[in-house]
Amino acid sequence: MGVVYRNGRPYAYRSKRVGGRVVCEYMGSGKLAALRAERDQFFHDITATLSTLENGHWRDVEDEANEVDQELARLTSQALGAATVLLERSGYHRHHRGQWRKRRAQRTHSAAEEAPCSDPGQDHGRLGGKVRHRDGDRAGNQ
Repeated sequence: MGVVYRNGRPYAYRSKRVGGRVVCEYMGSGKLAALRAERDQFFHDITATLSTLENGHWRDVEDEANEVDQELARLTSQALGAATVLLERSGYHRHHRGQWRKRRAQRTHSAAEEAPCSDPGQDHGRLGGKVRHRDGDRAGNQ
C-alpha cells in the first residue's frame, strides 16, 4: 500500500496486478489513509521477518532430513547387498534383473541313461518302458 501526497494531503492506494497490468486501487484519504498505510507496512514487515525466520528454520530441517535420507540409503544398500549374497548362496538368481527365482536343479544322468540304445524294443527306463519312433509307432508294434 502506498501513500501519495497531493497538495499536502495523503491519499492511499494499493497496487495489484490484474491480467498482466498493474492496477492502482484507491483506499482512502486523510489521516485514516496514512494510518491504514502505516498498519499495512507494519504487517508487511512482520510477515517478511517471519518468512525469513521460517526459511532459516526450514533450511535446518531440510539439512537434517537430507542427512537422514543419506543414512537410510546407505543402510538400504547394505541390506540389499547382504540379501543378494544370501539368496545367491541359497541357489536363487535374478530373472531379467527383476524377481528372485530358484535355479533349477542340475539333472544327474545315470550310466544306463547315457548308454546308447542298441535295440529299440529293449526297455531302458524311458517313456514307460517303450521307445517311440519318430513316426509315432511303438517299437515292436510294426
